Order: sequence, then structure tokens, then C-alpha cells
Amino acid sequence: MDDLLKALRFRLPSEAEWECAAPAGTTTLTFRGDDRPDEDQVLDDFADEERTAAAENAFGLAAMGSSNEICADVWIPHFTDAPMDARPRTGDGSRAGRGGGGDLSPWQGCDEWLMLFATRSELDMFTAVRPVTPGPTNQGHAEQGDST
Repeated sequence: MDDLLKALRFRLPSEAEWECAAPAGTTTLTFRGDDRPDEDQVLDDFADEERTAAAENAFGLAAMGSSNEICADVWIPHFTDAPMDARPRTGDGSRAGRGGGGDLSPWQGCDEWLMLFATRSELDMFTAVRPVTPGPTNQGHAEQGDST
């Protein structure tokens, strides 16, 4: 998969990049706001593919958290020694996955409410790929004004 993504000029996001993209810079409970959805809204929103796809966050990303999404990082069950510059952790083993379902409510037997986009897990298989493309670089601009 990495070779195919590279040939298409894409890559997998690091866990840190994914974690930044999911809430899209919001400070509310979820990127949708502070209101907690009820059971019917959750079931309706995630059962309707068109509505799920239309639920874009402020970065224009749709359906964040609705599927397990594979990240570039190798799975490590903690954040100890995570790179501070958003690079993925490398090495051998299963990849880390982020997301996986949508909204988790007390009616699902967990006694608390949270967004599953905050979850992470070890993946030996995945259900979704959300590739990213490198942004523009500033190559050539550093020498601006240098006539030698």
C-alpha cells in the first residue's frame, strides 16, 4: 500500500496529523459543537451514507471518525516518546488506527459519552484509508535576493 500511495504522490497521515484533522481546530466537545446527539440522531447520521459524507468539519473533511482509518505510525500502546514534530513512529509491526464508529453514547452501555474519533487501536487490517498529499514547499524562496 505504501508503494501505491507514493506512486500517486500521497502518504498516510501520522497519528498526530489525524488527531489535529479530526476536530479541525475546534474547542467544542466535537467539531459539530457542544450538543450531545441523542440515539436517534447518531443512528440516523451514521446509517445514512449521504448525510455522513456531508458532515464536513471546518477543514472540509467528511466522516471523520466514522471508520477505522489507518495511520502511518506503527502501533505502540502508549504515547511515551512520541515524536514532537508530528512524524509517524516507524518500525515493524501493525499500524495504528484512528476512529472507528462515530458517537458513543451511554445507551451503548459505556456509561459515558465521547466521540470515537478520539480512539486509537492496533490494526492488523483496516477499513478506510484517508491519504494526504504533501503541501507546497518554499524551495527556492530562501535564496531570493541572492544574485551570486
